[in-house]
Amino acid sequence: MQMWRDSRIMVTGASGFFGRWLVETFHHANQVLGLGAQLVGIGSPTSDFKRECPQLLGLEDVVLIKADICHLEAEIHAQLPEWCDRIDAVIHAAIYVDARYYDQQPLPTLETAVKGTWETLELTRKAHVKRFLFISSGAVYGTQPCMLDRIAEDHSIHLNCAIHSSAYAEGKRLGETLCAAYLRQYGLPVTIARPFAFVGPHLPIDRHFAIGNFLRDALGSGPIVLQSDGSPLRSYLYAADLAVWLWTILAQGTLGQPYNVGSEHATSLLDVANLISRVSPHHNAIDIQGTSVIGPPPRYIPDTSRARQELGLGQTIDLQEGIRRTFAWHRQML
Repeated sequence: MQMWRDSRIMVTGASGFFGRWLVETFHHANQVLGLGAQLVGIGSPTSDFKRECPQLLGLEDVVLIKADICHLEAEIHAQLPEWCDRIDAVIHAAIYVDARYYDQQPLPTLETAVKGTWETLELTRKAHVKRFLFISSGAVYGTQPCMLDRIAEDHSIHLNCAIHSSAYAEGKRLGETLCAAYLRQYGLPVTIARPFAFVGPHLPIDRHFAIGNFLRDALGSGPIVLQSDGSPLRSYLYAADLAVWLWTILAQGTLGQPYNVGSEHATSLLDVANLISRVSPHHNAIDIQGTSVIGPPPRYIPDTSRARQELGLGQTIDLQEGIRRTFAWHRQML
């Protein structure tokens, strides 16, 4: 973080799960190290900062604004004109995804993924950034072959781009292509992260994240409900590790090269539910509502060799401890 002394940093998607961890860890490092840096966090026009991230309001080194990511340059000129000429680093994490409407309305996801990324790249090109981190997704790989233990960055894509459910993954893939084009054509110093699955404070418990839904169920006295047979395999990196990985990739990642971000320790969803039940005072029962699947269970596990070997990154907080901390945080917030 020392390289950001006296710097200006922009984080889009600041009110989301990734964004809140990035802004909070920036503030912590800024205070502890006396960096004298400033950060502007961009939330969507519908963001409710008082409800979503009240702890970030009123900080001397953090400014939160609402802006349409698809018109970011105009919004910045109108709200923070002094930032237009110099931004030292950008972390672009903004994308619109609402699981309630995604099946019927996938276009807003594509629009923010493509136009929003293009707008952010163009703004930061003009501001002469030193580093730009694009938050992509492990979803860009499509379906992971069941017999493949972990999926690496050079793996071929298994994604049907002709169906609406691919809008998120295709938007992230095109975002990566835009970043590669800006690196090639303008020399914009772009790095790319492909996050997988995570657990930690601020994780939504009312969205499409299975572990979040399990935590929501466990906070009540009812059963933890599994919509599958419990066999799908996932791996979860704790959010504090996630923040360390993202800041490191921003600062030290090879330009234009994607890095998987996540844990390599595969755990079935049933085992995840059981781990959550154990930390809950209710010791919730497990309600498996899905039918058994014939054949190997679906997997979503990254190979993180590149991040470990090139950047020295690793998992320092295991899943059980991560669940304990996350559950305790959500109970405190009730």
